Amino acid sequence: MNEDFPSIKRQRTLNKWNNELLPKTDLEDETIYENLEDGFELYDPFDQVQVPRSRVSQPIKAKIEKKEPENFDEDEELRLCLSSGLYYPKSRPYLSKKAREHIDLLYNTPKNFLESTILHVDFTPQECQILQKAKRKYGPVNTVRFHDAFPIYISPKIPGRTYKDCQKFEADYPSLIPVADYGALQLKKQERACYLPKYFEKLFDAKVSHFHRGNCINLMQSETILFMTPWKYFNETSGDTVCVDFNPLFGKFAFGSTAQDGAYNRVGNLWLGDLQVDTVQALAGHYKTNEYGENEFSTISDLCFSQNGQFLYTGAFDNTVKVWDMAGTLCGISNEPNDRIHKLSLSKDDVLAVACKNGLGYMLPIDKNSGSILSSQKLIYPNALKKKFSASLIEYSSSSSDNDSSSRVVVGYDSFHLSDSRGCLALFDSTNGNFIQRFNTADEAFTSLYMHPSNIGFVASSNNSHKGKVYYIDTRIYQPAIVFNTLQRDINHATISNSGFLVSSSGTDNQTFVWDSRKPNKVLNVLKHGQTKMIHFDDANQEEVDAGVTMAQWVPNGSLFVTGGSDGIVKVWDLRLNEPFIRNFAELDFAITHGVFSPDTTKLSVCCNGGDVYMYNIGNDNHNEFGGFTFKEHNII
Repeated sequence: MNEDFPSIKRQRTLNKWNNELLPKTDLEDETIYENLEDGFELYDPFDQVQVPRSRVSQPIKAKIEKKEPENFDEDEELRLCLSSGLYYPKSRPYLSKKAREHIDLLYNTPKNFLESTILHVDFTPQECQILQKAKRKYGPVNTVRFHDAFPIYISPKIPGRTYKDCQKFEADYPSLIPVADYGALQLKKQERACYLPKYFEKLFDAKVSHFHRGNCINLMQSETILFMTPWKYFNETSGDTVCVDFNPLFGKFAFGSTAQDGAYNRVGNLWLGDLQVDTVQALAGHYKTNEYGENEFSTISDLCFSQNGQFLYTGAFDNTVKVWDMAGTLCGISNEPNDRIHKLSLSKDDVLAVACKNGLGYMLPIDKNSGSILSSQKLIYPNALKKKFSASLIEYSSSSSDNDSSSRVVVGYDSFHLSDSRGCLALFDSTNGNFIQRFNTADEAFTSLYMHPSNIGFVASSNNSHKGKVYYIDTRIYQPAIVFNTLQRDINHATISNSGFLVSSSGTDNQTFVWDSRKPNKVLNVLKHGQTKMIHFDDANQEEVDAGVTMAQWVPNGSLFVTGGSDGIVKVWDLRLNEPFIRNFAELDFAITHGVFSPDTTKLSVCCNGGDVYMYNIGNDNHNEFGGFTFKEHNII
């Protein structure tokens, strides 16, 4: 206790200096001094302090900084200021009780009514006292005496209030007594990052022929990608997702992925989903049994739904074509190809055309009721078999003179498995499978085949080790009508616009070349993507190892063009404009491997390197929040 005495004395001295006295303690008793040890000298820090000259005392202005709470709510602070009368804007409007009960109807009021963000401020107790005093002197608010006295004697005391505000308040509360929970209402204005007006302005300035007020709704309905938002995602595939198809008749979808051999091989190469209940199930049918008796799942190379929507057709690297019903049950199987399946195509009458690595094509009629494969017919081009070409592409086509909309089959060949960029393009009769002709093209590998929806023609891209070509083939004569030359050494996709005039070529150089078929010797636009997100270590041969632009889609029934590349970005273009770039639709974390619209154009699926699948939907007003699909169990076959 004795050791604490000096500090207590100093504290009491300081308190005395500040005119603040502490209550006495037992430490001040004289007995304390008697108990001190001999030789201990009390130290008083003020013994040798020179007393300052007396001066007139002046009040000290203390600067107190107001510390705001950590969770400071500006809206709540403004509401409190308004209700307490500490903040007086030019207008403190008052809404009647009836108006506040129907606040949702304010959106139907004239535009100038909503210019002020403050809609309503309750009368504070101070304002109510002023009104009560004025009422005793001039009478009720809704009288001539009060009205005449308001601008001179009353309004200056309640700034921001109008005479009509006081009338409304008296009608709600005749005694002019304030409400217990007085407050304020503020209109929240949320700015949207809207690009549509600028886009429409560009179209108007460009004097696009079909753009006028009467067709604005049609324009918005056709360019659906401008109104899509993220809807669903999925990341349980076995590898990169490379094929997707939608079944609008039954609300189903399916996607297939690559599969790796060995330790990383697992189920998840084929999925069947239901858009109506947001579920997916794995179809574990495409696999091979290895020497250890284990099932090794195979890459799904292509898939499509039947014309009546009841069946799903799939082809894979396990050398089989399989048919599934919408419950995920296997209905039919074809083992005849006996080699890897590369591509599928379906005719209007449900005849499945198949392209195989061994250079053969197959025609497989499917029973529309049971889904079983009825027969098999080969498509043979002897010269392609002799040169050991692979059949990598296959599509149905028809000429303007054909009664059947799919009376011809076009097969593209390559020799990539031989490290040789050679190949050809051939035409077959779909009714009997007979070879008709080889197209007049160079001896080069064909990489993509795109049929125009109206069958006015198709484009086929090819490349050798130095450059690429895009052939525009007229279906009336089945010969190349126009040839577009490009320096791209590897072309992923070639397309024709819905108008039939524009032709595009997207390659591994992360660029898309666009031509106008009426001026084929000059490139109209070069659409560029950014730096790749793929990991590779050969910068000198980046075009050979990089995937580049892997998605090139025209919006169905529209004029916009959509590309996706290894930079993970989906871009939207309007090639009718001098500056065709419209916006970055999506920026993903991985390189894009595939993308496709649903037939009804309401959905878009974008697939990424590593297996992630993102789905976008038009207007999620039905509470379709962004999230994952629910897994549905299915027995492994």
